[in-house]
Amino acid sequence: MEKVTINQAIKNLSNFGKRITVATVRAAVNYSQKDSEIKEAIKKFKAQKFLKDKIESFKNQKPVKEIAIEIFWKKSKTWGLNPHAEVTVLFKDNTRIFQNGYFASGCGYDKESTVIAEIFNDFLRYKLYRKRNRNNVPYGVNFSDYGHYFSGGIGVSCYYEIAKYLGGKMTCLYNSSEIDIYKVSFR
Repeated sequence: MEKVTINQAIKNLSNFGKRITVATVRAAVNYSQKDSEIKEAIKKFKAQKFLKDKIESFKNQKPVKEIAIEIFWKKSKTWGLNPHAEVTVLFKDNTRIFQNGYFASGCGYDKESTVIAEIFNDFLRYKLYRKRNRNNVPYGVNFSDYGHYFSGGIGVSCYYEIAKYLGGKMTCLYNSSEIDIYKVSFR
């Protein structure tokens, strides 16, 4: 019988829909391996699969027509004013969702752009995976082997350029000490 590596055994078990455990992998390999080596290989395989599935979910996000972002500034005894955001997203198929729960706290960075980055990551990552031309990439857009994403803490002004890079336009509709309202729209 031919020797099979730990990684080949894990891949074979996965392809056949079998449960991947130390025992099933040990049964599939014809030579002695330490349990710690098998556990490490299983852990690595599951992490790669998780990343692959996560990236696939980003690629398959629904296309967005418009995002309305409302950022409310709430006072914290420890961190001063903190942004709390809610969004209404209009998709290209004319469905709409409302989502809240975006916030940032702490000090020493741009909290508002961190909240905007979370929103862009939740709804616009698919646009990064469709980008073929990666020349003149604006600050805050990241392409890596571990996924493409938008960075926070970089300043809201960067998101005007990022929206333009994605083929859209970001507009500030209202700005005060209590609330900021932005609209991000795409053709």
